[in-house]
Amino acid sequence: RGAVAALPAALRAPDVGAGPRWAAVRLLPPGGNSGMNSGEARSQWCLASLDVTNRRSGVKSTFKHNGWVPIGGDGVRLAEAVAVQALKAYTVWVTTADTRGADFEGEAFLKLKGWGGETRELPLVAEGRARASFVRGATSQLTVRGVDVGFVHTAVVRIVPSVNDPTWQPERLEVLLEGADPSSEKATFTAGQWLSADTPSVQLLRSSDAATYEIVVCGAAAVAGAAAAAPFSDPVFVSLTGDCGSTQVVQLVNDEQEWAAGSVQTFRMTGSDVGRLGSVFLHVGGGSGGSGGGAWRIDHVDVRKLPCRGGDGGSGGGVAGVFGEDEAPAAVRFVRRDTSGVRRAVTLDARHASEDAPVELVKDRKPMQYHLTVVTGAEGFPGDAFVSLTGDDGSSQELPLLVPAAAAAKGKSPAAATIPATGGASAGGRGFPAGSSREFQLSMFDYGKPTCLTLRGAFGGGGEEEAARWKLLRCELTNAVDGSKMVFPYNSYLSADADRACLWPQRHCAAKVTLRTGDVGFDGKAFVSFQSWGEEWSPDRELAPEGGKFCSGGVHTFAIHTSESYVSSVRVRMAPEGGSAAARWNLQSVEVAFPDSDDYFYAAPPGAAAASGVVLGGGGGGALSA
Repeated sequence: RGAVAALPAALRAPDVGAGPRWAAVRLLPPGGNSGMNSGEARSQWCLASLDVTNRRSGVKSTFKHNGWVPIGGDGVRLAEAVAVQALKAYTVWVTTADTRGADFEGEAFLKLKGWGGETRELPLVAEGRARASFVRGATSQLTVRGVDVGFVHTAVVRIVPSVNDPTWQPERLEVLLEGADPSSEKATFTAGQWLSADTPSVQLLRSSDAATYEIVVCGAAAVAGAAAAAPFSDPVFVSLTGDCGSTQVVQLVNDEQEWAAGSVQTFRMTGSDVGRLGSVFLHVGGGSGGSGGGAWRIDHVDVRKLPCRGGDGGSGGGVAGVFGEDEAPAAVRFVRRDTSGVRRAVTLDARHASEDAPVELVKDRKPMQYHLTVVTGAEGFPGDAFVSLTGDDGSSQELPLLVPAAAAAKGKSPAAATIPATGGASAGGRGFPAGSSREFQLSMFDYGKPTCLTLRGAFGGGGEEEAARWKLLRCELTNAVDGSKMVFPYNSYLSADADRACLWPQRHCAAKVTLRTGDVGFDGKAFVSFQSWGEEWSPDRELAPEGGKFCSGGVHTFAIHTSESYVSSVRVRMAPEGGSAAARWNLQSVEVAFPDSDDYFYAAPPGAAAASGVVLGGGGGGALSA
C-alpha cells in the first residue's frame, strides 16, 4: 500500500519499439497456500501507475491507472500517459589488478554520482551474461544505462562475494557518457583496494592522475643468537604519501602465500599519483584476516613509479606517469630511524594491526652540513632562535640555534655529526646583538637545493625577549660539501606579533638598462642602483660606455645582473674623468627592462639640476651635476 515496487531483474520480452503504447496488467489467482481467497479484502489491487523502461533505447513509458485491478479475468488495459528519455548509455572500462586472487566472477554493481544527481546501482555485466567476469590484469569494456548525472565525480563499486570467489581487486575505472568527448570528458577513478565480505563496497573519487608503483620489501636478517622466525602470512596494507597527497590504503599481495624471514618480496599497486614520494605507511590487517600473532622484520622498502602503461578504451593515456620505459625514475628507499637518527629494522606485528597505528618509513637521505650566518641590523634580539630549511625534495624539522654555553645548559651538542638535525654557534654569547653576524653549524639530512629558510625567534615567556624587536638583515647559507653559498635577504623586523620570517634565496636577474642623453654629455662613467618599495638601495653598478663618453643626444644600453626583479626607483651617479671639462650631464631618461619576466620601468629626472645621487621619478628631462 502506497509503495513503489521495482522488479529485481529485467524482464526479457520481444522488442515492441522504443516506447510501448499500451500495457495490460492481469492478476493471477493466489495459490492454495497463500492464505488468500477470493472472499478476502485483498482480492483486488489498487494500481496507481506503471513505469516501463526500455533498457536498450533508454525510453521510460509511464502508464497511469488509479483504479482497481481484479484477480482473474483479462485484467485491465493501460494507455501510455507520457514517455521520456530516462536513461543514457555509459561506457565503462574496468581494469583488474595483476595480482594473485584479483580476478572475480559474480555479481558486481556500479553507482555513479554527479552534479545532477546519482544513478541507481547498475549491474556490471556484459550483454547476454548473467554475472560479471573480470580477468586478472585485463580491462573489460561494458555498457550500462542510467540517468544523466552531469559531471561524474564519484563512483561506488559493490560486489556480492561468494564462497567460490570471495575477493576482487579493481585497479581503475573509466566512465564515458554517450556522445561525450573521450579526450576531455572521460571520468577516471583510481581504485586498488580489495573488495571482500568485510569490505564489499568502495567509494572512489574522480582523479586526473594515477600511477602504478613497484614496492620491494626487503626483510631484515635474523638477530644473532635468536631462533629462526616463522614465515609471515598476515595481511599487510600500505599507503604512500607525497607532495600531492596520499594514495589509498591497499593490501600488499603477490604470488607468495607467505613471506619467509629475511626474504625480498616484490609487489605492485595502483593508486593516486602523489608526486614526489615522502613516506611509506605499513600496518597489519584486522577483521577476518586479522593478525595471527606473527611478526615480519623489515630492513627497508624500495618504491619505484613504473613507466606509463598503454592506454585503453581510446583514452590514449596510461596509469603510471608520462615518461617512457628508459626514463623511469630510480627506486626511492625508505627506512625507519629512531629519535637519534639511527637506522633501525621495522617489526610488523599485532601492535600495528590497525590503520590508526601504522609504521612510518621515511625517505633515506644522506647527511648534510651547512654553515649558517645570521646578520642582525640596528636592533638585536636577546633570546633563542630556530631555523628550518625547505628544499626541492622536502623540509627539515625545526632546529634550535644554540651557542656553546646555551647548548651545554640545555644538555645538547651544538654540532655533532651523529645527531641528525642540530644547530650550534661557533662563538659568542646568547642571542643576536645589534650589528652582529652569528655563525652556526647545521647538521641535518639532505632535502635538495634550499628554496626557503624559515627563522623563528622565541619571543614568548615575558621579559626582554617578548618586548624586543629584531632587525634581521639576511641569512647566508654555505654548503659545507661543495662550498656553494646562498644569500637569503630579509631586511625587516621580527617581534612577538610576527615571530617567524620566511626568507627566499636572493635572485640574480638580467636587467637591460638604457640611458638617453640630452644636449649635454660628459666624459666618464655612470653608476646606477635600484630600489624596490620598502627595501634598501642595491649596491652601485658601473655603467661604462664605449669610448668612455656619454655623447650628447646618444642612447647607451647596458646589460647588468642584479638581485632585484622589481624596481620602484632608480638612482644615477656620475663620475667624470679627471680633468674633464664636462661637469654636468643632461640625462633625459632611464629605462630598465627585465626580459625574463617582462617587467619594465621608466624614469625621467626632475626638471631642475640636482646633486649626484638624486632619486629619479616622474617628470620631464633635466640635468644631473657631478
